Amino acid sequence: MKTLIFHSVKGGVGRTLALCNVARALTDIGKRVLMLDFDYTAPGLHYKFGRSSAPGYIEYLETFDVEARTGGVVDKKRWQALERNIEAIDKNLHLLRAGNESNIDFWNFISSHLFHRLFYTAPNEVDGLKPSVFPEEWLDRNIEAFLADKELIEKNLAPDYLLVDCKTSLDIFSAFFLLDWADTVVHFFSANPEGIQYACGTATALVHHMAEESEKDRQIGFVPVISRVPNYAGEQEKAGYREAVRSEWRRRKWKGNKANLAADFFQPEDFVFLSEMSQIEANERILFTWEDRRDPLWKLSHDYLSLCARAAPQLDEKRFGETNNWWDGNEKWWYEHLGMNPNTRILAKEFDSYIHLGTMLNVDTQPNIAMRVRTFHLLMGGVLDLKDSTEDKQTTERQQAALREAGRRCGEDFGRELNETFTREQPSLELRQRIASWAEFDSGVGFGAIRVLDISSQGSEGWLLVAGDAFDRPDVGLRPEEIQDLRAFFEGYVESVLTDLHKAMDKDVSAIRVRGITEANTPDHIKQLATEKGSQAGSYYEFFRETPTTKIAD
Repeated sequence: MKTLIFHSVKGGVGRTLALCNVARALTDIGKRVLMLDFDYTAPGLHYKFGRSSAPGYIEYLETFDVEARTGGVVDKKRWQALERNIEAIDKNLHLLRAGNESNIDFWNFISSHLFHRLFYTAPNEVDGLKPSVFPEEWLDRNIEAFLADKELIEKNLAPDYLLVDCKTSLDIFSAFFLLDWADTVVHFFSANPEGIQYACGTATALVHHMAEESEKDRQIGFVPVISRVPNYAGEQEKAGYREAVRSEWRRRKWKGNKANLAADFFQPEDFVFLSEMSQIEANERILFTWEDRRDPLWKLSHDYLSLCARAAPQLDEKRFGETNNWWDGNEKWWYEHLGMNPNTRILAKEFDSYIHLGTMLNVDTQPNIAMRVRTFHLLMGGVLDLKDSTEDKQTTERQQAALREAGRRCGEDFGRELNETFTREQPSLELRQRIASWAEFDSGVGFGAIRVLDISSQGSEGWLLVAGDAFDRPDVGLRPEEIQDLRAFFEGYVESVLTDLHKAMDKDVSAIRVRGITEANTPDHIKQLATEKGSQAGSYYEFFRETPTTKIAD
């Protein structure tokens, strides 16, 4: 059983959500996992899985004191009590809560001297009692008791991995897990002076502990996770964060064996960066489920995969000559076994924001739009592992569906920004006017001039013309399959923008659908409207409110 301790000195760094995703990823590859919530002052693991409050590890500790856990009570009786508090999330994933935080007795116990005695270290006072009341031998007995609990879990539940959501801070309450349980400590922090100091302080405690137990030759792995990294941060920014941490670590002076141990910490290849994804975190969404893990467009999915590769490597290090090769090999292994494609990492950043999309596919300001679209086309083929042949109908459908979804993601970003602007600056603007304002603003940013030709009084259906766009411009010279790529992407994009605009005015709207219509199939009155607006050349699009009878296939 491998024990991973997820730790941070401060909260709000995405630690618990990351643990849930790593746990899910491990079960996806067939591993048996137990999650233990020991963030008892703010227990939250069960909330991430939609489970209610119930007794957990704290109630077990209240029932069996130190002496009971170190031989005073037979293992069978203790395991029966502990097992009652373990809930199966699914076949391979189990949860041991911190405790029933909805019960006043839980809070009374953790604030009492009885609870503090479980972690007693001489010579400090505990609840006003002098050290003589608690002999120094209690420390060793407490360590022995917590190790006995770990052995009880390993013997009876036999998980491949034990993942502990550790209490924030670095004190005696978390030290038992960090120093005595951990095979690997996964430490989360922000890349500011405060967070960097805390990360180095945690690593220092591990170095001292390993040096003191050198006769046991015990190695504790350490994975530094820099969280809340801005979406726009590139490799240069990440290198700056990495160097700031390493620079602070080098300031510490080590001697003897401690110097050798410290040299292994904060190596460049050890770092994991978690992107700032408020949309996911606000909903406490676990990305690594069967449905979502194949999604190529969440950058955070790739960040979690990098964390899996470092916290739970599945390849033998001895097979690789250099550490970098070992990490690369582990990432490839995880990509393969989670059904994700490494090429999607290239695209994930581009699809995280509308701004990146505009830069990539800007018709008016980029003279070599054909090259950009062609690159886009090839990248999407790589994402889906598509062959060069465009004759395969199933392959084409997969590509179109993926591109439409990519467009939707970008449209969600921009639609949200539009609604915030309208709410702040023009809250009384009608839906039809909002759609017209969007079309005017968006014209030329990515595809061409967008003209609203016709729109119903409710704004739920109408026609658009994209004039002078990249789809049909002879000077652009795109191949038919590349034009199809752009069309699918654009339709998904417009669907999300219009859906967001509609939902802001009418929460009952499920979705707005968009489909391209050839000029031959476009109604005459719509073409007449285009002529009256001074432009008929372009691509026609119909949009309408989705109902059970109007759904169309992607």
